[in-house]
Amino acid sequence: MKQLFSIFQSILLLLIILIFSARPLSAGKYDQVDRHVENIPAFTDNDLLKLTHYLVSPFDQQKEKVRAIYHWITTNIDYDIVAYRNRSESVTEPAKILETRKCVCGGYANLFKKMAELAGMEAEFIPGYSKGYNYQMGKLFDEDNMHAWNAVRIDGQWRLLDATWGAGYIDDNQQFVRSLNDYYFLTPPEQFIQSHYPKDIPWQLLDRKVSRREFEESAFVKPTFFAYALETVSHEKYRIESGHSLQIKLEGPPDVQLVAQILHGDSKQDQELTFVQRNGKYFEINAVFPYTATYILRLYARRENESDQFRWVMDYQVEASARGHQILGYPEIYSDFIDHQAYLYTPLERRLSNGKQVNFKIRVKDAEQVAVIYNDRFTFLKRSGDHFEGPVIIQPGDQFLAAQFPGSKYFQYLLRYVGW
Repeated sequence: MKQLFSIFQSILLLLIILIFSARPLSAGKYDQVDRHVENIPAFTDNDLLKLTHYLVSPFDQQKEKVRAIYHWITTNIDYDIVAYRNRSESVTEPAKILETRKCVCGGYANLFKKMAELAGMEAEFIPGYSKGYNYQMGKLFDEDNMHAWNAVRIDGQWRLLDATWGAGYIDDNQQFVRSLNDYYFLTPPEQFIQSHYPKDIPWQLLDRKVSRREFEESAFVKPTFFAYALETVSHEKYRIESGHSLQIKLEGPPDVQLVAQILHGDSKQDQELTFVQRNGKYFEINAVFPYTATYILRLYARRENESDQFRWVMDYQVEASARGHQILGYPEIYSDFIDHQAYLYTPLERRLSNGKQVNFKIRVKDAEQVAVIYNDRFTFLKRSGDHFEGPVIIQPGDQFLAAQFPGSKYFQYLLRYVGW
């Protein structure tokens, strides 16, 4: 009976291979490869050679073979969270990993290397340091930051990947969460170096090698930073010495939106301490710091058509010296300010003096009218193209900078100020 089941399983697997080998591979995508991997019946005999053969047999191109191996590992091998928490040894031998279905980073890298070699390809185990779960900005790298990943030669060119980080992450409760992440599959070297530093420098695969000090001092960016095609403009190092206020510039596509948050320790600071706006292709991230202290300035992004929450993209560590409080906080931003890519020239302060005449100037794309509204009283700003400007006498309490857009008779709030 056992023999009949084994024969039936082999026939079934052969049919799957034939079906997928007859289908053309879609350019630039791996949906078909991934479906093939996910449809392979469960293996009970833990035969690594047989598994690898079944994974790669339908495919002629090396990239698809690499993808099949990567996708199987990231969907079938759990991170050994017990070994990680207890700092105990975990399985590293590929055959044993196939049996236990769990390991830490060294095991993932060993398993990928072995399977790639069984598939007839060259692969390397790359040890080094990473800006991973234990990473703290400003702390020198040591054994707590040790990590391992792979390089694989595809059509004569070495490429980088990290099956450990591709499989999931450790959450705040120190539990492994399976969450497939394709960012770590054949990541461009100039992006990979932002979070992975190999002990053997040539495995950076960069023309200009990055020193360890440069790696340690570089801004802390998440994979989402590159997913949103962002670039640093004004500050490339993670640590910034600042006075009471600070402005950082990033470059990004027109459909990307940014917001910022200041953290002091584990405490999130008031949202009025940050103000983000787009000026052409650049983002201006403004921040003020209430006390002399060390802060984290955290940035989040999303695309205009995304309904999800903003996603964490990068951090800076700010050493602030809060002398001379020029600004106590910025105006509250409403979604229409972001959606219409408005740009505020003045005033940047949220709290404005009662009875004082203040000049407002703002650029609002497509707006027909812009006004400052206080208790249903409108003070209209003079229009010049997309720019609106004019003096306003500040009243006590809330007043709103609002705009009227084509097709609507109503004004939409852009910003909120407080007269005091």
